[in-house]
Amino acid sequence: MERLSGADDDKNKRSVESEKPLLENEFDVSEWKRGWRPYGVLISGFLMMADCWGLVTSFGGFLGQYQNHLMKDVPDIRLGLLEGMEVFLVLFASLFVGRLLDAGCHYAVGLAGFVFVTGGYIALSFANHGGGANQGIYPAVFSATLVYSLGQGCFFIYSSQNASQWFPKRKFLVVGITSAGAAFGGFFYPYLLKLLIAGYGFPVAVRLFSIAVGVSSFIAFVLGRPPRGMIKRPIEKKLNFRTWIDTNAFRNPAFLWYNGALWSIFIGFYALPAFVTLWAQEKHLGTSEDYEGGTGEIPGDSGFRQFWFLSIMNMSSLLGRVISAFAVRLS
Repeated sequence: MERLSGADDDKNKRSVESEKPLLENEFDVSEWKRGWRPYGVLISGFLMMADCWGLVTSFGGFLGQYQNHLMKDVPDIRLGLLEGMEVFLVLFASLFVGRLLDAGCHYAVGLAGFVFVTGGYIALSFANHGGGANQGIYPAVFSATLVYSLGQGCFFIYSSQNASQWFPKRKFLVVGITSAGAAFGGFFYPYLLKLLIAGYGFPVAVRLFSIAVGVSSFIAFVLGRPPRGMIKRPIEKKLNFRTWIDTNAFRNPAFLWYNGALWSIFIGFYALPAFVTLWAQEKHLGTSEDYEGGTGEIPGDSGFRQFWFLSIMNMSSLLGRVISAFAVRLS
């Protein structure tokens, strides 16, 4: 009887240990996965975030060309609408993308993101008559922005949701690493755009830019495979409102306060990356670009270029994104 009792105790002990939350030992090095596939997914999430919020925060590089050269007669409020629409569509598309990912539609969502982002920037390169002064076609630019914004919306939730499933015991750190892609993209893409415009002019530069974005998003799509055995929630009633929007969440006070706080934080955030370059131009900080000549070339001595304000601002958020991932685990 004692032996049986001891065996039962050991069995119960193992059962209790197996029921411990997955977040325990979050930062234990031995918990990292083996093989290349999980880390390929991590790279995929990093690139997707670069091709989502990294591109969103790079809009200031395009805005300078729109306001000072391609569409000088278009009111600032209409130019600002392009950035506002981009941010809105990324978040709006995420309402539906999250549910599609729960249903296991990763390949369809990733492919749509690749096609829309690449195709949108290619379309943008043709939204003018050769890139001359006041030759930008606002409706065409608006339409192209709409297309690539929807593609960015496919990548936002995908990037962190997929990677965190591969590393359930390290998901805080994984989300921090993938979100760091936004900082990298916000640093790299404005710099790349300015170099290309200086060498080739706006139309050709944006076509080359779209190739870089397309290669990045295609690699992310290929590497972003969901884990086998993933628990899926099939979509049964496609036209049912509650299939896409969980109305029970709006009865949770913590959820409502959290979203109210996010609204307060972001209500003015995206104005900064959109207009920081133009602000530097008005304040005569740094060396301005040759907008009138239709290129991004710097006349005379190069000095500190004004678009570097945008790249530096975006890159500065990288450490904060990763460090905050560790801080969440300690709270």
